[in-house]
Amino acid sequence: MLERWAGRAVRVADLCDDLLRAFLADYLRQAKPATVNSKRRQLLALWRCAADEGYTAVRPGKIRIAPEELSEPEAWSAEEFSRILSMAVAEPGSVAGCPAGLWWGSLLSVIYDTGERISAILRIRPADIDYSACGVYVHRRKNHRGTLVRTGQRHPWTYVGPWVRTGT
Repeated sequence: MLERWAGRAVRVADLCDDLLRAFLADYLRQAKPATVNSKRRQLLALWRCAADEGYTAVRPGKIRIAPEELSEPEAWSAEEFSRILSMAVAEPGSVAGCPAGLWWGSLLSVIYDTGERISAILRIRPADIDYSACGVYVHRRKNHRGTLVRTGQRHPWTYVGPWVRTGT
């Protein structure tokens, strides 16, 4: 991407603050600030590594982060979620041998109550259930650490058990 922008091959020896600043400024005209900041982090990491390994004597200077606006997350109201949950628990049939209403109802409840992503919730296994704390450990992909999420008044096995048992 940097080479396409520069219109030539960019060697490690070519890296300088002005080049990177100009590239990021142009990139900001077509991409969102978060995307530009991600590219900035990647390029700076590669440049620092090249300097650490002795491929260049020039180390990166201060390259400003593009300001990002934080957007308000969208969420269902309690009333909207209640309607969705009512439809889910009435779902006929089965999912991996478990009644579909129980499977979908428990999955949606945990996602709504914890605010976690579905991928993290679906990774919950029986060993992640903490009965004494009435909670489950949710393993997030980014930091690989389990975080205890309390399930409130619900018993954790009935709360998360339907899809944990089925492995789906």
